[in-house]
Amino acid sequence: DLQRPTYRETARFGHFGPKSGELVRPEGIALDRDAGRAYVTDPGQGRLSVYGVARPSEPGLRYMPELVRFVKSLDFRALWESERPAKTTEPAAKPMEPTGWPIEPGAVAVAKSGDLFLIDAANSRVVVLDRKLALLRSFGGGRSADARLFRPTDLALSPSGEIVYVVDAVDGRVKAFGASGEPLFAFGRTGIGPTDFVRPFGVA
Repeated sequence: DLQRPTYRETARFGHFGPKSGELVRPEGIALDRDAGRAYVTDPGQGRLSVYGVARPSEPGLRYMPELVRFVKSLDFRALWESERPAKTTEPAAKPMEPTGWPIEPGAVAVAKSGDLFLIDAANSRVVVLDRKLALLRSFGGGRSADARLFRPTDLALSPSGEIVYVVDAVDGRVKAFGASGEPLFAFGRTGIGPTDFVRPFGVA
């Protein structure tokens, strides 16, 4: 509760462990447009967990652990194993490019449409999922300097949701993409000047 002179804890969720709803190394969190769902990435388990967030009707907030409940999770490691093509069959055409590693979820942001944009640290890209957690597309593997991501660490969406800003720590820049993944522009460079970056990490 941030409206009081001193901050007050109203709820906490997640327990350490390997089971669904539990967390090992949580890294990113984002709320949907109505603040009714919280999305938490856990690269320690290779999962994206979804929690429902209740909005109490009473004016004064107090500690209520039942405000947040686990809804579901997506296991990227299990998904990667299930979608690996058999050696004797031809791989089906998919919007997601095949990768050598499972998705390692990092920072996450939610668009107005409900689509989720999250950093895939293992494959140096951004992955997009719909509100049902179905994989839609990925980007960040282009050939030009502005289109390729080397070590994405964080991302943020513009208020309209039309631009995705991604921090590339290795390249020392912030790269902007359209919501569909097309590169738009980039800014920053590695250096020690007043407008340069040494090791950029976050963006908001």
